Amino acid sequence: MRISNSFRGLTTSVALAAFTAASAPPVSFAVAATPNDGKPTAEACAALGFRPAADREERGRPGSGYAARPMLAPPPPPPPPAPPGASTETVVVTGQRKADAALYSSAPIGVVSAEAPTVDTERYPGSASNPIRRVADEPVSTFSIDVDTAGYANVRRFLNNGTLPPRDAVRVEELVNYFDYDYPLPTSRAQPFKPYVAVVPSPWSKDRQILHIGLQGYDLPRGEQPPLNLVLLVDTSGSMRSSDKLELAKKALNLLIDQLRPGDRVSVVAYAGSAGAVLEPTDGRSKLKVRCALEAL
Repeated sequence: MRISNSFRGLTTSVALAAFTAASAPPVSFAVAATPNDGKPTAEACAALGFRPAADREERGRPGSGYAARPMLAPPPPPPPPAPPGASTETVVVTGQRKADAALYSSAPIGVVSAEAPTVDTERYPGSASNPIRRVADEPVSTFSIDVDTAGYANVRRFLNNGTLPPRDAVRVEELVNYFDYDYPLPTSRAQPFKPYVAVVPSPWSKDRQILHIGLQGYDLPRGEQPPLNLVLLVDTSGSMRSSDKLELAKKALNLLIDQLRPGDRVSVVAYAGSAGAVLEPTDGRSKLKVRCALEAL
């Protein structure tokens, strides 16, 4: 019997079934009716010392550790052009001067000129498919236990936009890992992992079978889990400004905030576009304050 090491057949079946279903609803966060939680409105956040990012001309908030960019003096005006017939001397323009000109440009930050071409920066390095291996010749196999799921959401984005994803953007293992298979949990710490194994007929060859291996780790009951001390490091560079990047990250982090317990602590740090501490360590009872810190990014 031959076994596909990457479970590609199983993935294809699962992915096709999922894509024929309705698209997942937009991510939203539930707000608990507690005195220290609520919707991060401009008024509520202002009372906690935060201003929404859309209301700030600069990235910084004085006194919060979220440092603002320094204001630079404009460069001197260029010299007047030489009169006709006058001798001219060679002027060497360095890369530094060009960079300075870009810094002092009068164009608003984040506004793309109509003449500027659209540049597609998405790259998907090509990778070879895992070969079929005979277990009689290679009885020992290893696989990673980490879980990546971004490939499914990325493929769904292309399909929702009415285009096919690039071939190398379809990462089979990430499509498989996107779904919760509800594998049975180990019942005690003495059994840290519990395997799930199933053999199914191959959808593309009657002479082959596919081995499905699931591995479920022991999970502490919620009441026994120690307090969390989380640091959220958020990229605020210009490349994150589209709605499917920074805004989507905020929605995902709000789902995390929903689950914070009173003993948990959270800090928020921004980097790239506006580096600095946005929120000092804050306990899980102050959920609204954490939400406002995210809205200020």
